[in-house]
Amino acid sequence: MTRMSSIAFVFAGLIICVVALAWSPARAYSPEERCNDYANRAVKDVDRALKGRCKVAGPRWSTNKEEHRQWCLSLKGDQTPTNAESHARGKELRTCYEWCSKYADKAFEAARKNIDWKCGYPDGPRWSPDPDHHAIWCRWQGTREQAVAEAAARTAALAECKKARPYIEKSPIDIDKLKKQ
Repeated sequence: MTRMSSIAFVFAGLIICVVALAWSPARAYSPEERCNDYANRAVKDVDRALKGRCKVAGPRWSTNKEEHRQWCLSLKGDQTPTNAESHARGKELRTCYEWCSKYADKAFEAARKNIDWKCGYPDGPRWSPDPDHHAIWCRWQGTREQAVAEAAARTAALAECKKARPYIEKSPIDIDKLKKQ
């Protein structure tokens, strides 16, 4: 066999495999299998919400996998409601987690000002220069009310620092931003 005919032979074999796969019927999931998958995903989402201390309520957030499964089975194969519920849970989770990310960004910004303005506020959870520390605290330990109180305390402290240092007119130049320009 020549090299060209070997390549043609391999190529023809690949085409036959692709065509055979394309014509093979897709495996159809039974309603029980679909509903088991739905219930498993729902409970995983609920677990993430609880671990992330997200404020969630209602049947959508039940910790009972069998309730999710039975509800799905009651739909008699109509996947539209289960898709809508999964989408809604995902949206609520993203909102919860995005809120903590925004909180962490603002906390980091305040910690940088504390350092840059030489305010002298002590190291510790409130003034950590690591945004991950703030995000982790927000998601796993603090409540939303505590996070709002922490942000207000940092804002008030920085206002006092700025008031005591009239030469601070605005935030110092961000070297990282300058490098990107």
